[in-house]
Formats: sequence, C-alpha cells, structure tokens
Amino acid sequence: AQAAPGTLGPVSQVDPMPGHASALEEGAREHLEWYTGAGGGTWEWRAFEIVMGERTGQYMWGTFGHNYADFDTPDVDQQASNESIDRNIAPHVQDVMVSLVNLRPELSIIVEDAPPMPLYEVITFKINNGMHDEFEHFLEMVKKSMQTVGASYNVFQYAQGGPGNTWVVSIPRANFASMGGMGDDGFQAVMEQVHGKLGAAAAQDMFDRAVASMSSDVFAFRPDLSVNLSPT
Repeated sequence: AQAAPGTLGPVSQVDPMPGHASALEEGAREHLEWYTGAGGGTWEWRAFEIVMGERTGQYMWGTFGHNYADFDTPDVDQQASNESIDRNIAPHVQDVMVSLVNLRPELSIIVEDAPPMPLYEVITFKINNGMHDEFEHFLEMVKKSMQTVGASYNVFQYAQGGPGNTWVVSIPRANFASMGGMGDDGFQAVMEQVHGKLGAAAAQDMFDRAVASMSSDVFAFRPDLSVNLSPT
C-alpha cells in the first residue's frame, strides 16, 4: 500500500569491522564530501552512533520525509554514489542492512521543526503475526495519555528491506539524566488517569498479546557525519 506522502525514510544500519570505527567515520566523511560536492546531493542525511544496547558500536544513516516517488528520481547519480560508497565506506564494513521505515504520525507525538536532539532512546518491538491492529490500538491509547504530560516521540514501522513485523519508537532525549522518565509506575498512573484502571489493564493485555519481544538502544546524534541539516 502506498504510504502517505512525506513519511518514508531509507535507513542504513552499518556494523563496522573490528577496529575500523575511526576509518569508517573518515570514509563516511569522504563520501559525504563527494555527495554534497561533485554529487550535488540535496537530501538531508542524519547520522547516529549506537552507544548503548545490543547494537552498540554500529552506526545508522537516514534521510526522512520522503514518498515513494522520490526514489524514482534520487538526488544523485546512483552508480556514482555506489562507487563512492564502495571506495570510501565498504572496506570498513562487516555488515549492513538497508531498510525503508514509515513514520506513523497519527500514532506519534511530533514537535514540528524540532532540531535533532543529542540522544534518542530507541525501543524496537517485534509483533506477533496478526496482532498489528491490537498494537496500533495500544499505541493510540498511549498517545492519548502521553499528550497530557507533554511527551514527544516518533513511531516508525518497517516497510521494506528490514525485519518483518517490527515497529520502532524513537524518544528524543537532551541527556542521559532525562531517560529516567516517569518509570513503569508513573506510566501506569498516567494510563489509569486517562483511561481508568480497567482501560489501562485492557491496554496492558493488548500489549502482552501483541508484542513478541522488545529491545532498547541509545542513539547519539552525530552532526559531524550528517549533511544538509535543516537550520532548525
């Protein structure tokens, strides 16, 4: 199904060869110099280093706010871009996964024109087959609750090229101290305040039935490895 315009983002998750992190970063800078120079690239690419979690030491690059038609007319020559990647980045990579994620704005709490934050708490959910509707309803209930406390986060669903039945919630954080948050008890209290005890219990039951597994990582924004950043 065609996603709503402006919600798609190609992301590349890169695992460097042991001992090649610095060389990978230097190669990425060389490629991005080509991209914005000779390549004439205009898309905004944001870079992140995973600093905590199962994927610690990996990097991720993403360009967001696209629709499918954008990929029929990319901003740079793809053959030349691939040659630059092969020359500058590939020698330092042991594994890479290129995926397309779809932002779900109706399930997110988005601060318009917000600049990138230093850190992102990224929670990945693997959903049981046939349980997407239940998980979406759970997220709808969470959004209604979290809006009352001024929270903000983005909800993404993997579209193509990534792990199936997988959703991601990305929470912007100013620092590690802010990750303490409200905790499980505080979250439960807000859910009960908005939905009542029975509603909050029903939401927890939906979550338990829908989610096969979940994991959490911390992404550090790397402006030095990003290009064409919006002035906001």
